[in-house]
Amino acid sequence: MLKPNLPKISFIALLSLCINVVAIAQTTPESIKIDFSYAGYKGGAAATNLVVPTLLIIKPTGYDDTRLLQAAINKLARYPMQKNGFRGTLLLSAGNYKVDGQLHITTSGVVIKGSKGTVITATGTSRRALIEIGRSEDPVVTTSIQITDDAPTGNMRFKVADAKALKVGQSIAIKRPSTKAWIAALGMDTIKGVFADLRGLQWREGTRDLIWNRTITYVDHQSNLITIDAPITQALQAKYGGGSIARHKQTPFSNIILEGVTLVSQYGNINPKDEEHAWIGVSANNTEDVYIKSVTARHFVGSAFMVAQLGRRVTIDGCAALEPISETGGYRRRNFYVEGQQVLVKNCSSENGMADFATGLCAAGPNVFLNCTTTNSLGASGALESWSAGTLFENVTISGADLFLGYDMQRVQAAGWTAANSIVWNCKANKLIIKGHPLTPNTVVNSGQSLYQSQLTTRGISAAYTFTTPTQHAVPFTAKDIPALKATAVAHRPIALVNGRFVSNNKIIWGGEVNESWWLGHVIPSIALDAGVSITRYVPGKSGRGLTEQLPDMIRKMTTDGMTFYQGGPGLWYDRRRDEHSVTERMDGNVWAAFYEFPWARSGQGKAWDGLSKFDLTRYNPWYFNRIKDFLKLVDQNGFVYYHSLYNTHNVLEIGAHWADYPWRPANNINDTGLPEPPPLEGNNRLHLANQFYSTAYAGLKKLHEAYINHVLDELGGYQNIVFNLGYQFAGPLEFQKFFLRTVAAWEKRNHKQVRLEIGTSKDITDSILNNPEFSPMIDVVDMRYWQYKPNGSIWAPQGGQNLAFRELNAKLLGKGVDTPPATTPQMAYKQVREYRDKFPAKTFIAWHNCVGQIPALMAGAAQVYLQNPAAGQSQGRVKDSTPFDGFVNRYLSETLARMSPRDGLLKDADNNWCLATKDFSTLLIYSLEGDTINLARTLPSRLYKAVWYNAEKDQVIKANLSTASTINKPNSGQWLLYLTKY
Repeated sequence: MLKPNLPKISFIALLSLCINVVAIAQTTPESIKIDFSYAGYKGGAAATNLVVPTLLIIKPTGYDDTRLLQAAINKLARYPMQKNGFRGTLLLSAGNYKVDGQLHITTSGVVIKGSKGTVITATGTSRRALIEIGRSEDPVVTTSIQITDDAPTGNMRFKVADAKALKVGQSIAIKRPSTKAWIAALGMDTIKGVFADLRGLQWREGTRDLIWNRTITYVDHQSNLITIDAPITQALQAKYGGGSIARHKQTPFSNIILEGVTLVSQYGNINPKDEEHAWIGVSANNTEDVYIKSVTARHFVGSAFMVAQLGRRVTIDGCAALEPISETGGYRRRNFYVEGQQVLVKNCSSENGMADFATGLCAAGPNVFLNCTTTNSLGASGALESWSAGTLFENVTISGADLFLGYDMQRVQAAGWTAANSIVWNCKANKLIIKGHPLTPNTVVNSGQSLYQSQLTTRGISAAYTFTTPTQHAVPFTAKDIPALKATAVAHRPIALVNGRFVSNNKIIWGGEVNESWWLGHVIPSIALDAGVSITRYVPGKSGRGLTEQLPDMIRKMTTDGMTFYQGGPGLWYDRRRDEHSVTERMDGNVWAAFYEFPWARSGQGKAWDGLSKFDLTRYNPWYFNRIKDFLKLVDQNGFVYYHSLYNTHNVLEIGAHWADYPWRPANNINDTGLPEPPPLEGNNRLHLANQFYSTAYAGLKKLHEAYINHVLDELGGYQNIVFNLGYQFAGPLEFQKFFLRTVAAWEKRNHKQVRLEIGTSKDITDSILNNPEFSPMIDVVDMRYWQYKPNGSIWAPQGGQNLAFRELNAKLLGKGVDTPPATTPQMAYKQVREYRDKFPAKTFIAWHNCVGQIPALMAGAAQVYLQNPAAGQSQGRVKDSTPFDGFVNRYLSETLARMSPRDGLLKDADNNWCLATKDFSTLLIYSLEGDTINLARTLPSRLYKAVWYNAEKDQVIKANLSTASTINKPNSGQWLLYLTKY
C-alpha cells in the first residue's frame, strides 16, 4: 500500500492535534462557536403541528407498481398548494408494492405516508436509488458579490460589496473558495506518491470549495450588511480567498414528507454478497425541508439514506438501516450518509455498516447525528473523503468499530483532512480517533449536558414538528387512473457500409471519436472529467460528466462536439488504489472509486487481490452489459458508430500491476483457467502473459473464452450500429484471432444473425486473416494504426504474437518508448490506405493520422482517421476530438462522399494530386499538395462545375464557378481541396 507523506506540521501543531483527542473539560454549550440546532427540517425552527389532509389512497396490485405509485405522486403534485406549504398526502395502504423502476418526487408540498405493513420493494437488478427526492437540474446562480470582511466560524452576518440587489427571503449560495494559499496552509499540496497529481492525492485549487445555501433574513442597504438564517461552519478569511455570495434564480424545492414505510432492496440468492440490486433507499438532492420519519430500509448496497451536496434542512428521524447485502468494501454500507447541509439524523439505528453514520465530500454543515446507535459495525463512522465542516456527533454509540474524524490517506481516495470544526459529544466507540488541523480543530467532549438541546433551548425551541394527515377527503387511486402511455416514435438510424464509408440516413458518418477511459477517475465533480469519460465507470450515488455518465447527456455532447464514433470495452482495474501501479495484495476491501466495472460478476466467495470477493468467469455483470445496451439504443437512434472491444490486452502485458487485480488471474477467480499463479513476473515487475492468456491449448481456458464471446454477442449482437473487435493493442496471436472468428461464425449460424467485425492488430496477422477465404468475408472494418510506411518507403510493421505490448514493440523498433507509430509523409499515408483499399474494395478502413492529418487517408478511401491515441487508457475528457476539416466534410461531402472512389488517370503528377470521383465524374474531390495549378491528364465530362476550394490549415473556404480546362489555377501554392459538382 502506498504511504504518502504527511504534510509538514510544526511541533506546536502536533501538540494541538493531540489536545483535540482528549476530552476538553472546560468546553460548555455556551463556548461552542457553531449553533448546531439549525440542522434539520425548517432549520430547527419553532415547532408546530402541520395538518396535511390525505387526498389519495392506493393499494398494491401484486405486479410492478412503479407506474401506479409514480402516477399517484404526479397527481398529488398537481393539487393546489395550501397556505401551510403542502398540497396533500398520498396514503399507501398495507401490502407490498413492487417497484422495478424508480420513484421521483420533484414537486414541493408532497407527503407520502405508509400504513402499518406498507412495504416498497425495489425489484430487478438495476443499481439506483429506490426513491429520489429533488429536482434533477442543478441550481443556477447570478453573478457573485464579494464578502468584504472576515467572518468567523459560526457567523450569520456579513458585509458585502453591494447589497442593492438583495432582499429578505432570497435564497443565496455563500462560497468559501479552496485557494492555493489555504491548501498550502493545510499541507495538502505536498503529498507524494506514484502519479500523485493524476490520482488527485494533492488537493487542487477549487476542488474543496464549501458552499452554504442560505436564506437572507435581514438587509441593511446603506451599510451593505446582510443576515442569514443559519451559521457558516468555517471562517471566511481574506488571506485564504475570503468569500462571496450569489443569488439562486430558482425558488427552492421544499416541503417533502416520507413517513411510515419499509423499503426493501430485493437481491439474488446465488451470490451472498450480491450487488446487482438497488444501492440506495432514499436519496435527497436539490431540495430543502425534507422530513423522513419512521422509515426502515433493508438490504441496500450503498446507503439506506443519502443526502447529497445540494440537500438542505433535512431531518431523518427514527429510521433504521438493516441487513445490507453487499461486498464488505469501500462505498458500500454507508447507511446514513450526508454530503448536504443542515441535516439532522436523530434516533436512528444501523447494523453491519462500513460507515454507519458518515459525512462525505465537502458536506458544508452544520450537520448533526443525535442519539444514534449501531450494531456490529464493520468500519469506522465519522468523516469520509474531504472536506466536511461543522458536524456534531452527540450521544452516538458505534458498536464494533471506531468513530473517526481526522487525517486519512487509506480510505476513500486518500482524502487527507476529512473534517473541520466538528464536535464529538458524549459518544462511544471502540476508539474515538478525533484529530483536526490547528486551523480547524475537531473536539471530543464528555459532558452532563446535551449540546444540541441546550442550543435549541437557547433559541426558545422546546418541541419538534408533528404531522397530522386526516383521511376524510381521501379518494382511491387505482391502475385505471394511470395516464395512458403516449406512443412516441423513436427514430432509428442504422449504419451501412457503402463503398468503404460509414453511412446513416443517406449521409456519411464522419467526425471524432470518444476513446473510453479505462483507468484513473475522480469522485470530485470539478476534476472528474480530467480522467475522461466511460459508460461503464460507476461512482455510487454520483452522476454527471466524468462520474456515472448520464447517457442521454453524453450523446448530446458527442453530437454538439461532432464526435460520432465511440470506442468502448473493459477497464484496466476496478479499484483505483491500483492506479499507483504496485503489485501488492490489498488487506481490506476499502476500494476507491470511480469503479471501472468488468463484464464478469463477483462470486461472493473468497478474497481477490483488491479485497473484495473473487470473480466467477462463468457469470456476468448485468450492470456492465445493461449500461452498454442503454448506450447502444441511443447510438442506434443517432446514427453513431460504437466499437466494442471484448478484451483489454493491456491487462496481460507490460507491467505486473495490469494483471494484479484482473478477473482472469487465478488468484482473483473461482474458475479453472490453467493460467500460472503466482504470475511469472520478470525484473521490475514486468509481465508478458498475452500468448498464454490468448490461447485455446488448455480446455478449461478455451471453454471460458468461448462462453464469454458468446455472452457478449448474446447481449449486444442485436444492435445495429455496433462493430465488434477482439481487443485493441494486438489482441493475441494469429491462432486466437482465428478461434475468435470461428466462435463468432458459429454464433451467427446458430442465431441466424450477422454482426460487424473489426480487425485491429499487427500487419502480418491482419494480412493472414484478410487473405484467408474462410475469415476474410467476416471482416468489415480494418484498423490500420499498427503499421505504416516510413518517409523512405520502407514499412514499419511490428509483428504480432511476440508477447509484447504495442509501445514495447515501438521501443524495440525505434529505440524509445512511444505509444504511436513514427511520422510519415502525406504520400506514404495515402499509399498505405490506397493499396489495401484497392486489394479489398469491400472493406472499410480506419487509419491513423500519421502526423499528416486526415486528408491523405480520406482521399485514399479511409472511412475514419484516428486523431487521439486510445492506447493511453484515457479519453479526451475536456478535449474535443474534432477538427475544422470535419465541419467541411459534413457540410459539403456528407451526401456524396460514399458515391466517390479513388480515381487514377485524371490528374498529372499523381504523387502530389489525388482524386475521388463518382463513376460519371459528375462529382469530384481533388487534393493538391503543392504547386500553383492542378493539371488534368484528360478532359472532364462537363465544362462547368460549382467549385468549393478548402484549405485545411487555415480552415478557409472559397466558392466559385469553374470552367474546366486542362489546367486549373489554385488560390495559391498551398495544399488545397477542390470540391466540384456538375451544374
